[in-house]
Amino acid sequence: MLTEMLYGLALPLGGDRLAHLINWSLGLGTAWMLVYLGRRQGSVRAGLLAALLFYSTPLVGLLSWKASVELSWTFYQLLAVYAVIVGLEESATNPRKWWLMGICLGFALSTKYTAWPLAGVLAALIVWRLRAKGESFSSIAGQSVAPALFALGIVSIWPLRNLLFYGNPIFPFYQDSMAPLGPHADWKGLMLDAHSRNLTTAFGSWNGAWGFILHPWSELTLGRSDVDMMGPILILGLPLLVVTRFVTDSTRTIFLAALSLWAIWGLTTDMARFFLPVFALVMFLYAVSFEALLSKPAKTLAYALLSIVLLDNFLTTANWFRLYEAEGVVTGAESVPSYLGRVHPSYGQTHYAAAEFIRAKLPPESRVLVLGDGRGFGIGRDFVASSRFSENPLVGYLRESTTPEEVPKFNFEVQHLTVKASAMMRRDAENLQAPDGRRTRPVVVVQSSWEIIA
Repeated sequence: MLTEMLYGLALPLGGDRLAHLINWSLGLGTAWMLVYLGRRQGSVRAGLLAALLFYSTPLVGLLSWKASVELSWTFYQLLAVYAVIVGLEESATNPRKWWLMGICLGFALSTKYTAWPLAGVLAALIVWRLRAKGESFSSIAGQSVAPALFALGIVSIWPLRNLLFYGNPIFPFYQDSMAPLGPHADWKGLMLDAHSRNLTTAFGSWNGAWGFILHPWSELTLGRSDVDMMGPILILGLPLLVVTRFVTDSTRTIFLAALSLWAIWGLTTDMARFFLPVFALVMFLYAVSFEALLSKPAKTLAYALLSIVLLDNFLTTANWFRLYEAEGVVTGAESVPSYLGRVHPSYGQTHYAAAEFIRAKLPPESRVLVLGDGRGFGIGRDFVASSRFSENPLVGYLRESTTPEEVPKFNFEVQHLTVKASAMMRRDAENLQAPDGRRTRPVVVVQSSWEIIA
């Protein structure tokens, strides 16, 4: 939501490079926030160690040279937790710190639907901390009005947008029941694609429960694939959380926040990328524990061993870069169009050749319908596309057409068509049928009405 809007603003100003730069800077910003958090807790070394542990993680390295959402989510969530700590410590002398807390929380909630549980977790921790100071519930409620309004004002932009365009404030979820006349969206397919955890499977048998218990190793350390692994840091540091007694209010707040958010992640998904915001908090706790528990000789040995793990993490990330065959683009040996126009491990199918053809051959006033692909970047013409789990406009138009003769009328809105055939055969073709009710391949339906691009 928020992150995509930032990338959208970047594209006309600096192209995809600026969008990637924003994403990269948010990863560095998270590391900087960890350093600053350590400094506030009186241990710059703990902050530096936390930043190094976080930024050396293979998944962070992989996401740093993409334009994704997770680094943004991680940065804003860490910023919100930091703002809560500052607000709790300084609100008595500077009430505006509460306003800042609400603003930071609003930005964090705006990054992704899956960030919304953060509001409940932080609210519970604020009540707990203030009650421990002897404040009444009515006093806490009064202090919470301003930050709650700030947070609600920021995050409400996205539900209002969804309500205006789709008739459903939480689009695409429950779209079939909340806005049955609006655009169709396969929200259940979206949840499966996001690795939504099936609690019946996870806890309905001993094997399922045992697999859930082992998730720090199987789902996070190793990852579900070679591009979502956290590496060995997470599993190696878990004993530190068990033996460390966090003595300050701030570190206890961070510990409870990390524990709560980890539990929410574990019960809702098994996708490692969605764990990254929790991972940043856990790395800070590891660093604090590391600095507090070990004597100087033991710490020297531990740092030596830790440097081996960190080096392995960095080499793993560099190896991914090599596997993606991206060195040539960075060194100038290969042009960007050449790299994007061929198949490589970054993605198995590319639309860039079709986009180049459209820019070169079609008149500037052309309007293109994209089928089987949600990407319109690089087309350089007005286009209509749908995301992977949304219904393509052509599907809805065919459903509304009562006779085959009505189909060409759509040609007044879209003059050209680009088709990703393999994806069409997998997804959209299942919903694509002629007005007489017969299911058909998309090209058979449209070849008499549109110019087929690719």
